[in-house]
Amino acid sequence: MAEQDETRYQLEELHKDHDLTKQELENLKKQVETLKTRQDEEIEKREREQETYKKQTEEKETLGKKTIGDLETCIKTQPLNTEDILSGGTSSDTCDTSDEEDTPQKQLFDACLDGTLYDIKRIVNKYDVNKGDFLDQTPLFYCCKSDVSPIKKIQYMIKKKANIHMTDNSNDTILHVACRSGTLSTVQYLVDSLGMNVNTEGYLKCTPLFNCCESNVSAIDKIRYLVSQQADIKAMDIYNTTILHWACRYSTVSVIRYLVDELGMDVHVKTSRNDTILHSACLYGATLSTIQYIVDTLSIDVHAKNTDDKTALDFCNESYNTPYETIAYLKDQMNLKSNDIDG
Repeated sequence: MAEQDETRYQLEELHKDHDLTKQELENLKKQVETLKTRQDEEIEKREREQETYKKQTEEKETLGKKTIGDLETCIKTQPLNTEDILSGGTSSDTCDTSDEEDTPQKQLFDACLDGTLYDIKRIVNKYDVNKGDFLDQTPLFYCCKSDVSPIKKIQYMIKKKANIHMTDNSNDTILHVACRSGTLSTVQYLVDSLGMNVNTEGYLKCTPLFNCCESNVSAIDKIRYLVSQQADIKAMDIYNTTILHWACRYSTVSVIRYLVDELGMDVHVKTSRNDTILHSACLYGATLSTIQYIVDTLSIDVHAKNTDDKTALDFCNESYNTPYETIAYLKDQMNLKSNDIDG
């Protein structure tokens, strides 16, 4: 009997040890789960920090690009002083990239651009309708850039003695501005009703067709209309740059295709500095699809060099806004063409 009691006692002790081991395992499991939860929280925290840093970096890059873009726009809209460039100096007429002062006159500019005809009528008598902004663009220029009842506003401003023949400080007319930023109906009204010259020369002696080729508003329709009104498709600026060069710089593949397929533009034309249309596209940060179309479809030589001994790839490397994919594509094309020649 004593032996049976001893055996029972041993079995009970073993059962207790088993329960203890089971409890220890449960505790260890909970500790592991707690540790994993903490690790997951730490990973999420780091991911949030990385995302915040990435966002801040992108915002800084965007701000930097905007500042550079503002400077480029400013340079583009300033008259070119060739004597200063040749002498290594700078023009005394420098450009202010700061926001335009919110003057009372600016209220009229804003109304002409984004407001209604009523907005203009309400304030127009307070201001000089022929006084320009810092680019010497009068309220009429703003009407020509508007997509809010532009023709009615133009007609009204003319009744208020707005001068349709004024030019801004880049020598652009209201037709140049309408071709760049305005609607097709505005362009048609300026030509059909006001008799504006479709071949008038503005910035760098560019005609309105050049401005159509940089437009984001019905570009092909405006080009087609101006051509129907005898606009010269062979016009060149002071650097022998053509409208095709401008389209490759600023526009889309569809516009380039229209100029080539429908208007028969010469794809091998070069500027006075021997820039091809591929040079122009790369210098001004054209999209990869535009670059590919110029190379793959139009068969422009990727190895061509201008008078400065630079290829289109050199221009891409110098442009602050050229995507890496574009540079990689051109490098591949240059290697491919070189292998074809060697083979």
